[in-house]
Amino acid sequence: MLTLRDRIKLHEGLRLQPYLCPAGAWTIGYGHKIRKHEKFTRLTIDQAERLLDRDIETAEAEARSMFPDSKYKNFTKNRWDVLTELVFNLGLTRFRGFKRMISAIDGGDWQQAAAELEDSKWYRQVGPNRGDTLVCLLREG
Repeated sequence: MLTLRDRIKLHEGLRLQPYLCPAGAWTIGYGHKIRKHEKFTRLTIDQAERLLDRDIETAEAEARSMFPDSKYKNFTKNRWDVLTELVFNLGLTRFRGFKRMISAIDGGDWQQAAAELEDSKWYRQVGPNRGDTLVCLLREG
């Protein structure tokens, strides 16, 4: 089983020069959205790895901010990793748009949460490789 970091690297791929992602944002490295204050023209692999680590930390903190109550401390590592990867890929604002999935998670209904993810536009866009992997991890815990 791949770690969260390895799975993100696999699904995002590595590009050392800026490119426009499918959502229309300038991106570099392993799916790092370039912010206005950042001026990247090219990365080394080491720089891309450091950006990835920082972006995963940010995504994890943002995912945990969505589910802060003590009842969420019992989420499995796999489920936290799925939520982190979704925030990494979508950004927190777009992740918050998954209202039915989030509601199912709030209710402890992981089967419904997985079904909502599988029924999303995101799932259709990323395809079965990434989509099925995350749906399965969310469902099985």
